[in-house]
Amino acid sequence: MSIKENQRQKKLAKKKTKERSKRKQMVAEKNSLKSVPGLIRKAQGGAIKHCWISSDLIRGDGSGMGSMLFAREISAAQWALVVVLLDGDCLGVKDSFVRLCSPSDFGDYLDRARGPSKLVRCEPSVAKNYLDQLVDWASGFGMIPKGDFARIYPIFADIDGSASQQQYRFGIDGQPHFIQGPHDSPEFVRKVMSLLRANCEPGAYKFSLFMAEGQASILLPGDFEGPEWDDDMDDDQEADVIDSTAVRRIDAATTTPN
Repeated sequence: MSIKENQRQKKLAKKKTKERSKRKQMVAEKNSLKSVPGLIRKAQGGAIKHCWISSDLIRGDGSGMGSMLFAREISAAQWALVVVLLDGDCLGVKDSFVRLCSPSDFGDYLDRARGPSKLVRCEPSVAKNYLDQLVDWASGFGMIPKGDFARIYPIFADIDGSASQQQYRFGIDGQPHFIQGPHDSPEFVRKVMSLLRANCEPGAYKFSLFMAEGQASILLPGDFEGPEWDDDMDDDQEADVIDSTAVRRIDAATTTPN
């Protein structure tokens, strides 16, 4: 083999090695976007494209339920969309997740969420301030943020929540009020009530349970064993069947039985 041919072969081999390395890097980057930590790492420091939160949460005392949508740019065609379901009455962060989406995908998410949640655009510092205060309050009685929140939270790391001076008072007069959701299982309800009993003074929290007609015994207060439960509910602690859903609501403050 001539010197010239040998040099040509070396250049070719070098080029192929470089191309293989580039392909591996591209595959690794693509795969990293399939995991929550990888997606968050890519999005950290990216331009904040959108920040929306339920208006009732930040314009009131912070109590109530709603959601937050937050998007950061990874590339012109790819955003990281964070969705946080918020419970300012008891649970704190009820659920949370992150998705890779396009700008048009985000528009679809926003359209679906805006109606029921009454979302308004807000400054990221306002949303971060609300989120931090809510998580801190709920953790005081054992409520840990649900979903992927621990892995998602670094996406907010460079946002200064203290830039917003608003102070919130969650729950009912600062006390937790657990409201069972339609998809909350009896086991989940028992777990929440156990945490409230363990971390709150008797009478310092409330609960509202929603039960289908004919299945009330599944979720009656008597199912939750503990000295704080009063099975003999007063008349004013009961409400009628909700019209079209055939659901009975029990709204009771925990009291120490006589």
